[in-house]
Amino acid sequence: MKGYTKTLFPRQYLQGAGVISRLPHLIDKHGHLALAIISPPVYDKVVPLIQGTAECVFSKDNCTFAEINRLKALAVKYGADIIVGCGGGNTIDLSKAIANELGLPNIVCPTTAASDAP
Repeated sequence: MKGYTKTLFPRQYLQGAGVISRLPHLIDKHGHLALAIISPPVYDKVVPLIQGTAECVFSKDNCTFAEINRLKALAVKYGADIIVGCGGGNTIDLSKAIANELGLPNIVCPTTAASDAP
């Protein structure tokens, strides 16, 4: 991974009760098959929503170069054309890093109240 500075702003920002139910539509709008990195606490709630539009995986580690490379390889293996991150900070950071490395769109679904800006 090269050192760089990059600033991106979301094209769309959604917030509110039940907005997670729009995730399948957003995946279809921006791609065909997602690699979805999902935090264990929300896995059972998110997977049923996106079955058929995503290959769902857990992160095995924090946002390390090794974990980025492992998940990046899975995205390539599955033919993902969009990366989704649902969960806390590490999950969101991983999805952003992988999408950036592969040049793919990224959807983030933060599930914690933190300073993780979209």
